[in-house]
Amino acid sequence: MASNKIPESPIESVFALAGDMADGAAAQGASIGLVQNTQNTITADLTAARAAESGFQAARSLKQAKSYAQQSADSNAKAFIAAAKSILSLSLGTSWSAEWAAAGWNDPTLRVPGSTPARLGLLPAIGAYLTANPGKENAPAGVTAAAAAAAHTALAAAVAATNAAVVAAGQAKAARDAALESLRQRMIGLVRELTQLIPGDDPRWYAFGLNRPDDPNIPAV
Repeated sequence: MASNKIPESPIESVFALAGDMADGAAAQGASIGLVQNTQNTITADLTAARAAESGFQAARSLKQAKSYAQQSADSNAKAFIAAAKSILSLSLGTSWSAEWAAAGWNDPTLRVPGSTPARLGLLPAIGAYLTANPGKENAPAGVTAAAAAAAHTALAAAVAATNAAVVAAGQAKAARDAALESLRQRMIGLVRELTQLIPGDDPRWYAFGLNRPDDPNIPAV
């Protein structure tokens, strides 16, 4: 006995079968007497699922783009912090001290912070120190209070944009999954309705892209 199990993936296979079902309903629905799962209802669910899938793919692409932008801003921030440390070491020395703490390096180390939140915290501190000590700025090296503020603004904005994109992608995926499940339930409903309306050896099953239930179930090679 042949199966008409509705696929779960890939999504293109689900859409293709739903399109065949809609075509079959258009051609044979009246003669068979379809009531619940007609061409219009199948097409509506298919259209909604396709739109939701497009929205999800767009949101996923945007999330990736925002992630790349954050990586770039974070790289720039690390480069600025490293340059600031190099310039400040000319006057503050190469070992950590209380004056280094005033410049933003609160921990007893002069390493560039290893996390984005830590770098976001250090940049304003460097900017405040350079504002209070303008003689320690080095414009040719790009180590100024304004540059610190610009690096912080760019990184903070990039992080916020990435976070928003992650949320949007999650919401788009949930919407896509819900629309896809509604479509699959519609397709399952059509198979059940056809089972009630036409015999298992009726050739009209093929019009819907389905197997005849009475066909032998031949395993794939």
